[in-house]
Amino acid sequence: MLRPLVMCFALCAVYATSKPTEKKERVHHTEPLSSREHKDAEGFEIIVDKIDDNKDGFVTEQELNTWIKMAQKRYIYNDVDRQWKDLDENNDNKISWEEYKNITYGSYMEDDNYQTMIARAERRFKVADKNGDGIADKEEFTAFLHPEDYDHMKEIVVQETLEDIDKNGDGFIDLKEYIGDMYTHDAEMEEPDWDGKLSKEEILNKYDLFVGSHATDFGEALVRHDEF
Repeated sequence: MLRPLVMCFALCAVYATSKPTEKKERVHHTEPLSSREHKDAEGFEIIVDKIDDNKDGFVTEQELNTWIKMAQKRYIYNDVDRQWKDLDENNDNKISWEEYKNITYGSYMEDDNYQTMIARAERRFKVADKNGDGIADKEEFTAFLHPEDYDHMKEIVVQETLEDIDKNGDGFIDLKEYIGDMYTHDAEMEEPDWDGKLSKEEILNKYDLFVGSHATDFGEALVRHDEF
């Protein structure tokens, strides 16, 4: 039960504080690794304190769930707002499918390798476009970018997930495909004891498990922890 919460926490913390499509500076010039790790740990400790809402020194499942939902909501808002500004070129507070397609895919629209991707995006856009006018207002555009949060988008989410897992394209998910999708290389990592709550010490002792720094680029989230 703990692992899904831990993984969601690590991912959502990154989502809530980073801009995925922006170029990030990944060259660390003079700071020694040990110094960076120390600063990262200090930053993570501050985030743990914020998750501990009642300040009793423990993080409960409810507190972790609350943090995940807050982080996810913040990420969605920031992501939609950023893309909206980039895509609404005529400033009419609407984004048509043509606007989105032309700006997002540009010269790749004629590339055969992108046709499936474009068709899939158009299919999702049409489902998000509730009134069917080919133009998305901000709420419809949010549903397009983050369909998992909208009831009328659930079917398309399931369909896309099935397509992603069904590697051989036979319309079915066999055991090998399912296991291949669910397996992670961290599966053998030892989890902290879970009795419904974790102390700050337990969390900090399992720093790598919680932040997954190599996989999630958690460093930027630590640098910007003050925004929480």
